[in-house]
Amino acid sequence: MNLTKLFSWNRSKPEAVSPETASESEAETRSIEDPNTPLTWANLNEAFGLGSDNTATPVTVNQRTALGYAALYQAVSMVSGDSAKLPLNVYRKTATGRIVESKHPVHRKIGMHSMPNAEVNGFKFWRRFYVSACLWGNAYAWIDRNNRGDVIGLYQLLPDRTYLQRTGGVLQCKYQTAGGTRTFDMSDVIHVEGLSIDGIAGENLIRAFRQDFTVALSAKNFLARFFKNNMTAGGVLQAKPGTKPETIRKMEKRIEENFSGSDKAFRTLVLRDNFVWHATQVDPQKAQLSDIKDDSARDVARMFNIAPSRLGLKDSISFNSEEMARQNYHDGALSHMLLATSCEATTKLLTEQERAAGLYLEHNINALLWADGLTRSTIASIGIQSGRFSPNETRSWENLDGYPGGDTYYVPLNVAGVGQSRTKRSRRKRHSLPSPTGRGAGGEGSNLQSAYRALATQAFTRAINRASIRLERKKDLTSDKAGIIEIIDSTMRNIGLLTQTDCSKVAEEWFSSIVGLDAASLRAQAESSYLKILDRILTPTPSQPEA
Repeated sequence: MNLTKLFSWNRSKPEAVSPETASESEAETRSIEDPNTPLTWANLNEAFGLGSDNTATPVTVNQRTALGYAALYQAVSMVSGDSAKLPLNVYRKTATGRIVESKHPVHRKIGMHSMPNAEVNGFKFWRRFYVSACLWGNAYAWIDRNNRGDVIGLYQLLPDRTYLQRTGGVLQCKYQTAGGTRTFDMSDVIHVEGLSIDGIAGENLIRAFRQDFTVALSAKNFLARFFKNNMTAGGVLQAKPGTKPETIRKMEKRIEENFSGSDKAFRTLVLRDNFVWHATQVDPQKAQLSDIKDDSARDVARMFNIAPSRLGLKDSISFNSEEMARQNYHDGALSHMLLATSCEATTKLLTEQERAAGLYLEHNINALLWADGLTRSTIASIGIQSGRFSPNETRSWENLDGYPGGDTYYVPLNVAGVGQSRTKRSRRKRHSLPSPTGRGAGGEGSNLQSAYRALATQAFTRAINRASIRLERKKDLTSDKAGIIEIIDSTMRNIGLLTQTDCSKVAEEWFSSIVGLDAASLRAQAESSYLKILDRILTPTPSQPEA
Protein backbone atom coordinates (compact mmCIF):
# COMPACT_ATOMS: atom_id res chain seq x y z
CA MET A 1 0.00 0.00 0.00
CA ASN A 2 1.33 3.46 -0.91
CA LEU A 3 1.44 5.26 2.43
CA THR A 4 2.32 8.60 0.86
CA LYS A 5 -0.79 8.51 -1.27
CA LEU A 6 -2.90 7.10 1.55
CA PHE A 7 -2.09 9.87 4.00
CA SER A 8 -2.23 12.78 1.56
CA TRP A 9 -5.13 15.16 1.96
CA ASN A 10 -6.50 18.40 0.64
CA ARG A 11 -6.33 21.19 3.23
CA SER A 12 -8.18 23.71 1.07
CA LYS A 13 -11.48 23.06 2.85
CA PRO A 14 -10.93 22.92 6.62
CA GLU A 15 -13.89 22.13 8.79
CA ALA A 16 -15.60 25.24 10.12
CA VAL A 17 -18.36 25.55 12.65
CA SER A 18 -20.12 28.84 11.92
CA PRO A 19 -23.36 30.12 13.39
CA GLU A 20 -26.49 29.15 11.48
CA THR A 21 -27.76 31.91 9.22
CA ALA A 22 -31.04 32.34 7.41
CA SER A 23 -31.20 32.37 3.60
CA GLU A 24 -30.39 35.75 2.08
CA SER A 25 -33.28 37.85 0.79
CA GLU A 26 -33.34 38.75 -2.85
CA ALA A 27 -34.25 42.34 -2.00
CA GLU A 28 -31.28 44.66 -1.57
CA THR A 29 -30.93 46.12 1.92
CA ARG A 30 -31.21 49.86 2.07
CA SER A 31 -28.18 51.84 3.28
CA ILE A 32 -28.19 53.37 6.77
CA GLU A 33 -27.27 56.66 5.11
CA ASP A 34 -30.63 56.70 3.30
CA PRO A 35 -32.85 59.32 5.05
CA ASN A 36 -35.78 56.94 4.59
CA THR A 37 -34.08 54.25 6.70
CA PRO A 38 -35.00 54.60 10.41
CA LEU A 39 -32.20 54.49 13.00
CA THR A 40 -33.42 51.33 14.72
CA TRP A 41 -31.12 48.89 16.58
CA ALA A 42 -31.80 46.23 13.96
CA ASN A 43 -30.66 48.53 11.13
CA LEU A 44 -27.64 49.72 13.12
CA ASN A 45 -26.57 46.15 13.91
CA GLU A 46 -26.86 45.22 10.26
CA ALA A 47 -24.93 48.31 9.15
CA PHE A 48 -22.07 47.60 11.55
CA GLY A 49 -21.98 43.91 10.62
CA LEU A 50 -23.29 42.66 13.94
CA GLY A 51 -26.13 40.59 12.57
CA SER A 52 -29.80 40.77 13.44
CA ASP A 53 -31.22 40.65 16.96
CA ASN A 54 -31.97 36.94 16.86
CA THR A 55 -28.65 35.67 15.50
CA ALA A 56 -25.35 34.98 17.24
CA THR A 57 -22.25 37.10 16.71
CA PRO A 58 -20.89 36.17 13.25
CA VAL A 59 -17.55 34.78 14.38
CA THR A 60 -16.34 31.69 12.56
CA VAL A 61 -15.45 29.10 15.19
CA ASN A 62 -13.42 26.03 14.30
CA GLN A 63 -10.53 24.17 15.89
CA ARG A 64 -7.90 26.50 14.43
CA THR A 65 -9.61 29.78 15.38
CA ALA A 66 -10.57 28.48 18.82
CA LEU A 67 -6.90 27.77 19.57
CA GLY A 68 -6.37 31.52 19.21
CA TYR A 69 -8.10 31.83 22.58
CA ALA A 70 -5.33 31.71 25.20
CA ALA A 71 -7.21 29.72 27.84
CA LEU A 72 -8.10 26.94 25.40
CA TYR A 73 -4.58 26.86 23.96
CA GLN A 74 -3.12 26.53 27.46
CA ALA A 75 -5.55 23.76 28.44
CA VAL A 76 -5.02 21.73 25.25
CA SER A 77 -1.25 22.21 25.39
CA MET A 78 -1.17 21.12 29.03
CA VAL A 79 -3.39 18.05 28.68
CA SER A 80 -1.87 16.83 25.41
CA GLY A 81 1.72 17.45 26.51
CA ASP A 82 1.34 15.83 29.93
CA SER A 83 -0.45 12.83 28.45
CA ALA A 84 2.15 12.36 25.73
CA LYS A 85 5.14 12.49 28.07
CA LEU A 86 3.86 9.67 30.29
CA PRO A 87 5.66 6.43 29.34
CA LEU A 88 3.35 3.87 27.70
CA ASN A 89 4.84 0.42 28.35
CA VAL A 90 4.08 -3.20 27.55
CA TYR A 91 3.85 -5.11 30.84
CA ARG A 92 3.76 -8.82 31.62
CA LYS A 93 2.11 -10.11 34.78
CA THR A 94 4.37 -12.26 36.95
CA ALA A 95 3.92 -14.26 40.11
CA THR A 96 5.34 -11.41 42.18
CA GLY A 97 4.04 -8.41 40.23
CA ARG A 98 4.87 -7.29 36.71
CA ILE A 99 7.82 -6.53 34.47
CA VAL A 100 8.30 -4.26 31.44
CA GLU A 101 8.60 -6.19 28.16
CA SER A 102 11.08 -3.75 26.66
CA LYS A 103 12.01 -6.14 23.83
CA HIS A 104 8.45 -6.64 22.63
CA PRO A 105 7.96 -5.30 19.05
CA VAL A 106 4.97 -3.19 20.12
CA HIS A 107 6.96 -1.60 22.93
CA ARG A 108 9.49 -0.37 20.38
CA LYS A 109 6.71 1.46 18.50
CA ILE A 110 4.80 3.18 21.31
CA GLY A 111 7.56 4.67 23.49
CA MET A 112 8.40 8.38 23.65
CA HIS A 113 11.87 7.80 22.22
CA SER A 114 10.75 5.29 19.61
CA MET A 115 9.55 5.85 16.04
CA PRO A 116 5.91 4.86 15.48
CA ASN A 117 6.53 5.51 11.78
CA ALA A 118 9.37 6.79 9.62
CA GLU A 119 8.42 10.47 10.06
CA VAL A 120 7.67 11.20 13.73
CA ASN A 121 8.99 10.17 17.13
CA GLY A 122 6.81 8.79 19.89
CA PHE A 123 6.27 12.04 21.81
CA LYS A 124 5.28 14.00 18.72
CA PHE A 125 2.93 11.24 17.58
CA TRP A 126 1.10 10.94 20.92
CA ARG A 127 0.87 14.69 21.44
CA ARG A 128 -0.81 15.13 18.06
CA PHE A 129 -3.05 12.21 18.97
CA TYR A 130 -4.18 13.84 22.22
CA VAL A 131 -4.62 17.26 20.62
CA SER A 132 -7.17 15.63 18.31
CA ALA A 133 -8.87 14.00 21.30
CA CYS A 134 -9.09 17.35 23.12
CA LEU A 135 -10.43 19.47 20.25
CA TRP A 136 -12.51 17.03 18.19
CA GLY A 137 -13.51 14.59 20.93
CA ASN A 138 -12.02 11.80 18.79
CA ALA A 139 -8.50 10.62 18.02
CA TYR A 140 -7.65 7.99 15.40
CA ALA A 141 -4.46 6.08 14.58
CA TRP A 142 -4.14 3.49 11.81
CA ILE A 143 -2.14 0.35 12.60
CA ASP A 144 0.08 -0.83 9.76
CA ARG A 145 0.82 -4.57 9.82
CA ASN A 146 2.97 -6.90 7.76
CA ASN A 147 1.79 -10.14 6.17
CA ARG A 148 2.20 -12.00 9.48
CA GLY A 149 0.02 -9.47 11.30
CA ASP A 150 2.88 -7.90 13.25
CA VAL A 151 2.65 -4.16 14.00
CA ILE A 152 5.19 -2.27 11.89
CA GLY A 153 3.86 1.30 12.16
CA LEU A 154 1.29 3.72 13.58
CA TYR A 155 -0.13 6.61 11.56
CA GLN A 156 -2.43 9.35 12.77
CA LEU A 157 -5.71 9.89 10.93
CA LEU A 158 -6.90 13.49 10.89
CA PRO A 159 -10.15 13.62 12.88
CA ASP A 160 -11.83 16.18 10.58
CA ARG A 161 -11.48 13.72 7.68
CA THR A 162 -12.27 10.54 9.58
CA TYR A 163 -15.69 9.19 10.49
CA LEU A 164 -17.19 5.88 11.57
CA GLN A 165 -20.00 4.23 9.66
CA ARG A 166 -21.86 1.00 10.17
CA THR A 167 -22.15 -0.96 6.92
CA GLY A 168 -24.08 -4.23 6.87
CA GLY A 169 -24.01 -4.27 10.67
CA VAL A 170 -20.20 -3.93 10.75
CA LEU A 171 -18.61 -0.75 12.10
CA GLN A 172 -15.93 0.61 9.75
CA CYS A 173 -13.58 3.60 9.74
CA LYS A 174 -13.79 5.90 6.70
CA TYR A 175 -10.93 8.24 5.87
CA GLN A 176 -11.21 10.95 3.23
CA THR A 177 -8.10 11.66 1.14
CA ALA A 178 -7.39 13.57 -2.03
CA GLY A 179 -7.60 10.29 -3.92
CA GLY A 180 -10.95 9.24 -2.44
CA THR A 181 -12.32 7.59 0.68
CA ARG A 182 -10.36 4.75 2.30
CA THR A 183 -12.01 2.13 4.48
CA PHE A 184 -10.29 0.49 7.46
CA ASP A 185 -11.39 -2.33 9.67
CA MET A 186 -11.85 -1.17 13.28
CA SER A 187 -9.38 -3.81 14.48
CA ASP A 188 -6.71 -1.80 12.64
CA VAL A 189 -7.66 1.58 14.13
CA ILE A 190 -6.94 2.91 17.62
CA HIS A 191 -9.90 5.13 18.44
CA VAL A 192 -10.11 7.22 21.62
CA GLU A 193 -13.40 9.03 22.00
CA GLY A 194 -14.77 11.61 24.41
CA LEU A 195 -18.36 11.77 25.54
CA SER A 196 -20.51 9.92 23.00
CA ILE A 197 -24.24 10.29 22.39
CA ASP A 198 -24.72 8.08 19.33
CA GLY A 199 -22.56 5.24 20.68
CA ILE A 200 -20.22 5.45 17.69
CA ALA A 201 -17.98 8.49 18.10
CA GLY A 202 -17.33 11.25 20.61
CA GLU A 203 -18.95 14.68 20.41
CA ASN A 204 -16.99 17.50 18.79
CA LEU A 205 -15.86 19.75 21.66
CA ILE A 206 -15.68 22.97 19.63
CA ARG A 207 -19.09 22.35 18.08
CA ALA A 208 -20.65 21.50 21.44
CA PHE A 209 -19.36 24.73 23.03
CA ARG A 210 -19.67 26.88 19.92
CA GLN A 211 -21.57 29.70 21.62
CA ASP A 212 -19.08 29.87 24.50
CA PHE A 213 -16.16 30.25 22.10
CA THR A 214 -18.15 32.75 20.03
CA VAL A 215 -18.50 35.01 23.07
CA ALA A 216 -14.82 34.64 24.01
CA LEU A 217 -13.51 35.29 20.49
CA SER A 218 -15.93 38.19 19.93
CA ALA A 219 -14.72 39.85 23.13
CA LYS A 220 -11.12 39.33 22.01
CA ASN A 221 -11.83 40.85 18.58
CA PHE A 222 -13.62 43.80 20.18
CA LEU A 223 -10.62 44.55 22.40
CA ALA A 224 -8.27 44.31 19.43
CA ARG A 225 -10.35 46.77 17.41
CA PHE A 226 -10.80 49.06 20.41
CA PHE A 227 -7.07 49.40 21.09
CA LYS A 228 -6.26 49.60 17.40
CA ASN A 229 -8.58 52.58 16.85
CA ASN A 230 -8.29 53.87 20.44
CA MET A 231 -11.25 56.22 20.24
CA THR A 232 -14.41 56.39 22.32
CA ALA A 233 -16.25 58.41 19.67
CA GLY A 234 -17.54 55.43 17.71
CA GLY A 235 -21.14 55.89 16.66
CA VAL A 236 -23.54 57.32 14.06
CA LEU A 237 -23.26 60.83 12.58
CA GLN A 238 -26.78 62.10 11.88
CA ALA A 239 -27.16 64.91 9.38
CA LYS A 240 -30.12 67.25 8.98
CA PRO A 241 -32.37 66.41 6.00
CA GLY A 242 -31.25 68.35 2.98
CA THR A 243 -27.58 68.49 3.97
CA LYS A 244 -25.37 68.33 0.93
CA PRO A 245 -23.50 65.01 0.41
CA GLU A 246 -20.26 66.95 0.00
CA THR A 247 -20.70 68.51 3.47
CA ILE A 248 -21.31 65.06 4.99
CA ARG A 249 -18.20 63.61 3.37
CA LYS A 250 -16.09 66.50 4.64
CA MET A 251 -17.35 65.96 8.19
CA GLU A 252 -16.63 62.20 7.99
CA LYS A 253 -13.13 62.89 6.70
CA ARG A 254 -12.53 65.42 9.46
CA ILE A 255 -13.57 62.96 12.16
CA GLU A 256 -11.35 60.20 10.74
CA GLU A 257 -8.34 62.50 10.45
CA ASN A 258 -8.66 64.09 13.89
CA PHE A 259 -9.84 61.18 16.05
CA SER A 260 -8.67 57.89 14.49
CA GLY A 261 -5.47 56.32 15.83
CA SER A 262 -3.88 55.86 19.25
CA ASP A 263 -1.96 59.17 19.07
CA LYS A 264 -5.22 61.15 18.64
CA ALA A 265 -7.24 59.64 21.46
CA PHE A 266 -9.19 61.65 24.04
CA ARG A 267 -9.68 64.72 21.83
CA THR A 268 -12.87 66.77 22.03
CA LEU A 269 -15.38 66.36 19.23
CA VAL A 270 -17.09 69.59 18.04
CA LEU A 271 -19.98 69.31 15.56
CA ARG A 272 -21.27 72.07 13.27
CA ASP A 273 -23.92 72.49 10.60
CA ASN A 274 -26.64 70.80 12.69
CA PHE A 275 -24.88 67.43 12.83
CA VAL A 276 -25.90 65.13 15.70
CA TRP A 277 -23.65 62.41 17.13
CA HIS A 278 -25.13 59.12 18.44
CA ALA A 279 -22.58 57.11 20.40
CA THR A 280 -22.88 53.37 19.78
CA GLN A 281 -19.58 52.08 21.10
CA VAL A 282 -19.63 50.41 24.51
CA ASP A 283 -16.91 51.11 27.04
CA PRO A 284 -14.93 47.89 27.71
CA GLN A 285 -15.30 48.35 31.46
CA LYS A 286 -19.07 48.81 31.18
CA ALA A 287 -19.24 45.80 28.89
CA GLN A 288 -17.56 43.77 31.69
CA LEU A 289 -14.94 42.39 29.30
CA SER A 290 -12.62 41.50 32.18
CA ASP A 291 -15.36 39.40 33.75
CA ILE A 292 -16.12 37.81 30.39
CA LYS A 293 -12.46 36.78 29.97
CA ASP A 294 -12.32 35.24 33.45
CA ASP A 295 -15.66 33.48 33.02
CA SER A 296 -14.58 32.12 29.63
CA ALA A 297 -11.35 30.79 31.14
CA ARG A 298 -13.39 29.10 33.88
CA ASP A 299 -15.61 27.56 31.22
CA VAL A 300 -12.54 26.11 29.51
CA ALA A 301 -11.39 24.70 32.85
CA ARG A 302 -14.78 23.03 33.23
CA MET A 303 -14.60 21.58 29.72
CA PHE A 304 -11.37 19.75 30.56
CA ASN A 305 -12.13 19.25 34.27
CA ILE A 306 -9.02 21.24 35.21
CA ALA A 307 -8.66 23.32 38.36
CA PRO A 308 -9.05 27.00 37.30
CA SER A 309 -5.86 27.84 39.20
CA ARG A 310 -3.93 25.85 36.54
CA LEU A 311 -5.14 28.35 33.94
CA GLY A 312 -3.84 31.32 35.92
CA LEU A 313 -7.03 32.38 37.73
CA LYS A 314 -5.56 33.65 41.00
CA ASP A 315 -8.79 33.82 42.99
CA SER A 316 -9.47 30.14 42.41
CA ILE A 317 -9.18 27.50 45.10
CA SER A 318 -5.76 25.86 45.17
CA PHE A 319 -4.52 22.78 46.99
CA ASN A 320 -2.49 22.48 50.16
CA SER A 321 0.40 20.85 48.32
CA GLU A 322 1.62 20.37 44.79
CA GLU A 323 1.27 16.59 45.22
CA MET A 324 -2.46 16.97 45.89
CA ALA A 325 -2.81 19.31 42.91
CA ARG A 326 -1.09 16.85 40.57
CA GLN A 327 -3.20 13.97 41.88
CA ASN A 328 -6.42 15.92 41.29
CA TYR A 329 -5.20 16.94 37.82
CA HIS A 330 -4.52 13.32 36.93
CA ASP A 331 -7.80 11.98 38.35
CA GLY A 332 -9.98 14.67 36.80
CA ALA A 333 -8.39 15.58 33.47
CA LEU A 334 -6.01 12.83 32.35
CA SER A 335 -7.00 9.46 33.79
CA HIS A 336 -10.00 8.75 31.57
CA MET A 337 -8.06 9.64 28.40
CA LEU A 338 -5.03 7.61 29.42
CA LEU A 339 -7.16 4.63 30.39
CA ALA A 340 -9.06 4.78 27.08
CA THR A 341 -5.75 4.81 25.19
CA SER A 342 -4.24 1.88 27.10
CA CYS A 343 -7.42 -0.21 26.68
CA GLU A 344 -7.58 0.47 22.94
CA ALA A 345 -3.86 -0.16 22.48
CA THR A 346 -3.99 -3.40 24.49
CA THR A 347 -6.88 -4.85 22.48
CA LYS A 348 -5.68 -3.61 19.06
CA LEU A 349 -1.88 -3.95 19.28
CA LEU A 350 -1.62 -7.24 21.18
CA THR A 351 -2.93 -10.58 19.99
CA GLU A 352 -5.50 -12.55 21.91
CA GLN A 353 -2.85 -15.12 22.85
CA GLU A 354 -0.56 -12.38 24.23
CA ARG A 355 -3.36 -10.89 26.31
CA ALA A 356 -4.20 -14.35 27.67
CA ALA A 357 -0.53 -14.78 28.61
CA GLY A 358 -0.71 -11.69 30.84
CA LEU A 359 0.54 -8.93 28.52
CA TYR A 360 -1.09 -5.50 28.61
CA LEU A 361 -0.28 -1.83 27.96
CA GLU A 362 -0.42 0.85 30.63
CA HIS A 363 0.98 4.32 31.32
CA ASN A 364 3.49 4.85 34.09
CA ILE A 365 1.83 7.74 35.91
CA ASN A 366 4.65 8.03 38.45
CA ALA A 367 6.34 10.37 35.97
CA LEU A 368 3.52 12.84 36.69
CA LEU A 369 2.78 12.17 40.37
CA TRP A 370 6.38 11.85 41.57
CA ALA A 371 7.21 13.97 44.63
CA ASP A 372 9.69 16.79 45.20
CA GLY A 373 13.31 16.22 46.19
CA LEU A 374 12.80 16.43 49.96
CA THR A 375 9.87 14.02 49.91
CA ARG A 376 11.75 11.60 47.64
CA SER A 377 14.67 11.62 50.07
CA THR A 378 12.33 10.85 52.97
CA ILE A 379 10.62 8.06 51.06
CA ALA A 380 14.00 6.58 50.15
CA SER A 381 15.24 6.64 53.76
CA ILE A 382 12.07 5.07 55.14
CA GLY A 383 11.92 2.51 52.33
CA ILE A 384 15.52 1.39 52.81
CA GLN A 385 15.24 0.89 56.55
CA SER A 386 11.91 -0.96 56.22
CA GLY A 387 13.25 -3.32 53.55
CA ARG A 388 11.02 -2.06 50.77
CA PHE A 389 13.81 -0.56 48.63
CA SER A 390 17.50 -1.23 48.22
CA PRO A 391 19.92 1.75 48.15
CA ASN A 392 20.61 1.27 44.44
CA GLU A 393 16.89 1.38 43.65
CA THR A 394 16.52 4.77 45.31
CA ARG A 395 19.65 6.07 43.58
CA SER A 396 18.12 5.22 40.23
CA TRP A 397 15.28 7.65 41.00
CA GLU A 398 17.81 10.47 40.74
CA ASN A 399 19.54 8.97 37.68
CA LEU A 400 22.57 8.00 39.79
CA ASP A 401 24.69 4.90 39.25
CA GLY A 402 24.52 2.05 41.75
CA TYR A 403 27.45 0.95 43.86
CA PRO A 404 28.72 -2.51 44.83
CA GLY A 405 26.66 -3.91 47.69
CA GLY A 406 23.87 -1.42 47.11
CA ASP A 407 21.39 -4.12 46.10
CA THR A 408 21.13 -5.43 49.68
CA TYR A 409 17.75 -5.16 51.42
CA TYR A 410 17.88 -4.16 55.10
CA VAL A 411 15.48 -4.93 57.96
CA PRO A 412 15.21 -3.16 61.35
CA LEU A 413 16.45 -5.08 64.41
CA ASN A 414 13.44 -4.36 66.59
CA VAL A 415 10.91 -6.02 64.25
CA ALA A 416 10.24 -9.76 64.31
CA GLY A 417 8.11 -11.95 62.08
CA VAL A 418 4.69 -13.18 63.23
CA GLY A 419 5.10 -16.22 65.51
CA GLN A 420 8.86 -15.80 65.62
CA SER A 421 10.61 -15.04 68.91
CA ARG A 422 13.07 -12.17 69.16
CA THR A 423 15.82 -14.49 70.46
CA LYS A 424 15.44 -16.94 67.57
CA ARG A 425 15.39 -14.16 65.01
CA SER A 426 18.48 -12.51 66.45
CA ARG A 427 20.55 -15.60 65.58
CA ARG A 428 19.86 -15.08 61.86
CA LYS A 429 22.34 -13.20 59.73
CA ARG A 430 20.96 -9.73 59.08
CA HIS A 431 21.87 -6.15 58.33
CA SER A 432 20.54 -3.31 60.44
CA LEU A 433 20.21 0.45 60.38
CA PRO A 434 20.05 2.87 63.31
CA SER A 435 16.60 3.84 64.62
CA PRO A 436 15.05 7.03 63.23
CA THR A 437 15.36 8.90 66.55
CA GLY A 438 19.13 8.51 66.61
CA ARG A 439 19.33 5.66 69.09
CA GLY A 440 22.30 3.58 68.04
CA ALA A 441 25.69 4.02 66.52
CA GLY A 442 26.56 5.97 63.42
CA GLY A 443 25.41 9.29 62.00
CA GLU A 444 22.46 8.02 59.94
CA GLY A 445 20.07 8.72 62.83
CA SER A 446 20.81 12.44 62.79
CA ASN A 447 20.27 12.53 59.04
CA LEU A 448 16.86 10.92 59.47
CA GLN A 449 16.00 13.41 62.22
CA SER A 450 16.82 16.25 59.83
CA ALA A 451 14.61 14.72 57.15
CA TYR A 452 11.69 14.30 59.57
CA ARG A 453 12.15 17.82 60.91
CA ALA A 454 12.21 19.27 57.39
CA LEU A 455 9.07 17.36 56.44
CA ALA A 456 7.24 18.54 59.55
CA THR A 457 8.46 22.12 59.06
CA GLN A 458 7.02 22.11 55.55
CA ALA A 459 3.61 21.03 56.84
CA PHE A 460 3.60 23.62 59.66
CA THR A 461 4.67 26.37 57.22
CA ARG A 462 1.72 25.62 54.94
CA ALA A 463 -0.63 25.70 57.92
CA ILE A 464 0.82 29.02 59.14
CA ASN A 465 0.39 30.56 55.68
CA ARG A 466 -3.23 29.46 55.56
CA ALA A 467 -3.93 30.79 59.05
CA SER A 468 -2.21 34.12 58.29
CA ILE A 469 -4.28 34.64 55.16
CA ARG A 470 -7.51 34.11 57.10
CA LEU A 471 -6.52 36.61 59.79
CA GLU A 472 -5.41 39.18 57.21
CA ARG A 473 -8.86 38.87 55.62
CA LYS A 474 -10.51 39.45 59.02
CA LYS A 475 -11.92 35.93 59.17
CA ASP A 476 -12.38 33.76 62.24
CA LEU A 477 -9.53 31.27 62.61
CA THR A 478 -11.59 28.65 64.42
CA SER A 479 -14.03 28.36 61.50
CA ASP A 480 -11.21 26.82 59.46
CA LYS A 481 -9.82 24.68 62.28
CA ALA A 482 -10.41 21.35 60.52
CA GLY A 483 -8.69 22.48 57.32
CA ILE A 484 -5.63 23.88 59.12
CA ILE A 485 -5.24 20.84 61.36
CA GLU A 486 -5.58 18.48 58.40
CA ILE A 487 -2.46 19.97 56.79
CA ILE A 488 -0.35 18.97 59.80
CA ASP A 489 -2.10 15.90 61.14
CA SER A 490 -1.30 13.33 58.42
CA THR A 491 2.39 14.31 58.31
CA MET A 492 2.83 14.18 62.09
CA ARG A 493 1.01 10.85 62.41
CA ASN A 494 3.40 9.29 59.88
CA ILE A 495 6.40 10.73 61.71
CA GLY A 496 4.98 9.37 64.95
CA LEU A 497 4.78 5.88 63.50
CA LEU A 498 8.39 6.02 62.37
CA THR A 499 9.74 7.50 65.62
CA GLN A 500 7.44 5.39 67.82
CA THR A 501 6.02 8.58 69.33
CA ASP A 502 2.39 9.51 69.93
CA CYS A 503 1.78 12.48 67.59
CA SER A 504 -2.00 12.19 67.35
CA LYS A 505 -2.59 15.36 69.42
CA VAL A 506 0.24 17.48 68.02
CA ALA A 507 -1.90 19.38 65.52
CA GLU A 508 -4.57 20.14 68.14
CA GLU A 509 -1.92 21.29 70.62
CA TRP A 510 -0.30 23.59 68.10
CA PHE A 511 -3.59 25.07 66.92
CA SER A 512 -4.63 25.84 70.50
CA SER A 513 -1.44 27.88 70.95
CA ILE A 514 -2.31 30.26 68.10
CA VAL A 515 -6.02 30.80 68.79
CA GLY A 516 -6.72 34.40 69.79
CA LEU A 517 -3.61 35.89 68.17
CA ASP A 518 -3.78 38.74 65.68
CA ALA A 519 -2.26 38.71 62.21
CA ALA A 520 0.83 40.69 63.29
CA SER A 521 1.94 38.31 66.03
CA LEU A 522 0.64 35.02 64.58
CA ARG A 523 3.64 33.96 62.54
CA ALA A 524 6.29 34.45 65.24
CA GLN A 525 4.20 32.71 67.93
CA ALA A 526 3.20 29.87 65.59
CA GLU A 527 6.80 29.18 64.57
CA SER A 528 7.99 29.22 68.17
CA SER A 529 5.22 26.82 69.17
CA TYR A 530 5.88 24.18 66.52
CA LEU A 531 9.67 24.32 67.05
CA LYS A 532 9.15 23.43 70.71
CA ILE A 533 6.91 20.53 69.69
CA LEU A 534 9.47 19.19 67.20
CA ASP A 535 12.26 19.47 69.77
CA ARG A 536 10.21 17.40 72.16
CA ILE A 537 9.38 14.70 69.61
CA LEU A 538 12.60 14.41 67.62
CA THR A 539 15.27 14.98 70.30
CA PRO A 540 17.24 11.73 70.80
CA THR A 541 17.00 10.08 74.22
CA PRO A 542 19.53 7.68 75.79
CA SER A 543 18.89 4.08 74.82
CA GLN A 544 17.56 1.77 77.50
CA PRO A 545 19.44 -1.47 78.30
CA GLU A 546 17.78 -4.68 77.13
CA ALA A 547 16.40 -7.00 79.74
